[in-house]
Amino acid sequence: MRNTKIQPYKKQFIKQMPLQVFVLAGIIYLIIFSFIPMVGIVMAFKD
Repeated sequence: MRNTKIQPYKKQFIKQMPLQVFVLAGIIYLIIFSFIPMVGIVMAFKD
């Protein structure tokens, strides 16, 4: 019974795979250029 509920979501995920790749690329871009530089900023203003 549980497997039948998961099946449509799995098909939908596979159908939207190009969109998932674009979203993943955006998240990676955000992490690289927004969060990683914060480490340097914190180090620069430490006493």
